[in-house]
Amino acid sequence: MSIADYFASRYDRVFNRDQEILDRTRVRILAVCLLTFIGLTSALLTLYLFQEHNFLLIRISFFLVLFLVVMMLLMFRNSWSLAGHCFIMCITLMIWSGILLFRQSVNVATAEMVLLVVSGGYYILGSKWGTIYSLINMAPILGYVILNDYTDLSLPTQYLHINQHGYMLGLVSNFLLLLYIHYAFFRAFQKSQLQEHQLREHLQKALKTEQEQAAAKTNFLSTMSHELRTPLNAVIGMTHILQTEGPRPDQLEHLKVLQFSADNLMSTVNDILDFNKIDSSAVVLDNQPFVLGELLENVCGSFRTRAKEKGIGFTCTTGAGIESLTIQGDAARLSSILLNLVGNAVKFTSAGQVQVKAMLLNKTSNAVSLQFRIEDTGIGIPQDRQALIFQPFTQATSRTNRQYHGTGLGLTIAYRLLQLHGSKLDLYSTEGIGTTFIFELTYPLAEQQLSAPATTEQPADAVMLNLNVLVAEDEPINVLVIKKILSKWGIAPQIAANGKEAVDMIRQQQFDVVLMDINMPVMDGLEAARAIKTMPDARKAATPVIAVTASIGTAIEQIKSYPYIDDCLLKPFKPDDLLKKLQNLENIT
Repeated sequence: MSIADYFASRYDRVFNRDQEILDRTRVRILAVCLLTFIGLTSALLTLYLFQEHNFLLIRISFFLVLFLVVMMLLMFRNSWSLAGHCFIMCITLMIWSGILLFRQSVNVATAEMVLLVVSGGYYILGSKWGTIYSLINMAPILGYVILNDYTDLSLPTQYLHINQHGYMLGLVSNFLLLLYIHYAFFRAFQKSQLQEHQLREHLQKALKTEQEQAAAKTNFLSTMSHELRTPLNAVIGMTHILQTEGPRPDQLEHLKVLQFSADNLMSTVNDILDFNKIDSSAVVLDNQPFVLGELLENVCGSFRTRAKEKGIGFTCTTGAGIESLTIQGDAARLSSILLNLVGNAVKFTSAGQVQVKAMLLNKTSNAVSLQFRIEDTGIGIPQDRQALIFQPFTQATSRTNRQYHGTGLGLTIAYRLLQLHGSKLDLYSTEGIGTTFIFELTYPLAEQQLSAPATTEQPADAVMLNLNVLVAEDEPINVLVIKKILSKWGIAPQIAANGKEAVDMIRQQQFDVVLMDINMPVMDGLEAARAIKTMPDARKAATPVIAVTASIGTAIEQIKSYPYIDDCLLKPFKPDDLLKKLQNLENIT
């Protein structure tokens, strides 16, 4: 490689060192200024060789060496800003030496040099250093004018004749540099604005694409949920029916396996949907009064049978004053946190026990602080995996995933819901010994204390209801299931295959309640509910409408808030869930 090629490659590397347009332009301006002054001082050096003033020759030689050193600094060091400071200081030294050492007026060339420092200082080094260097270089000019025009004082300088060729060369060079600096910087500024505009357009396109993909994902999950919940409704419903019809012991065992598998599939679907909702920041915490003791009993009651089947102990302990405590908050989210943590503990404990504890940490006149502990003697979590366990789709080990199955979303959901509450989830675990999860929450006390409902309910099989029920459902298998369930309570429902049939049937006769599917042909459930509730016959318009739907996410929120729907039951449902709705008809209208 030749010397010229080597320096050319170094020059290219200097310009490519910074990726920002404005920074690359600053480097280019600095390089052009240095090359110009190297050329200018070289030309002046040649001119001064033929003059008798050796001082001018020494001075210009000194500045030529300085500019060459700064150029090498720019080419071979990583800091172009350091080279910029050195260049501006060289120009400053030229201005000061020209005024202090030689008796001459402040001419156009000197003024151009000052403007060059001002422009170069601001455009190369920024506003701070641009201001500093501008003031430093204005000082000798102002001082010279004041001393020369307003006082009798003078500096002990010598008068040297200015070479006219050198003067014109400097004048033209400085003028062209000033022109280039402003042109290059504002051209780069326009390019930067154009690039910013293009990036903004690309960002908007990417954001639109992301929103479309998010909407497509949500739509897919909603569709998937509906398509899974609809057949699961039949599986779970028929399983419950068969278990109440006196099966043989071996048949009962098979039915329990079927029910367990269906419940696990439903749990997996719910985990995925809950995680998607949390991940998309679509969760808004509710603020309704609820009885804490009742919530804890419902959560613990969900796992007692499973723990008994596994042969492990299961205890639920509450501190003094918690049983009847009515607090204000999101009961559904607290239930979800506890269900995921307790479910995780029961799943991974094959021997020993699981303990759920709720304690009152502090109580004031308007708020309570609570601590919840979930302890188990299960397989534990290895130390090196504890930092990862709250990440989605993560389990303690691949062996854990194979042995216990699951999505690995339960802990993530609990962890993120606690973050929404402004709390955290503490983990203490030893592999092979067990795991403890601890979290604390503060709730405001409800203004009105609620009482837990009495627990003197009849067995579902012993209940007989004298109700005239209309079922609007287009899926034959769901019709079969709901007819089987209702027949247990002495109800023979009438069936409508779509919303329009349901509306026509209500016009002809009076019903006590309508179990309305939402997604139906001809007329959907929401439109049918609206038609019923706006009938001129006040008695028919007052007919309770319970939405029975497999929709989830924003769809279920819209259904619950729809003014013509009195209540909602999510598929798949257990017979007891439907029974509670029917027994509570007088309270939902």
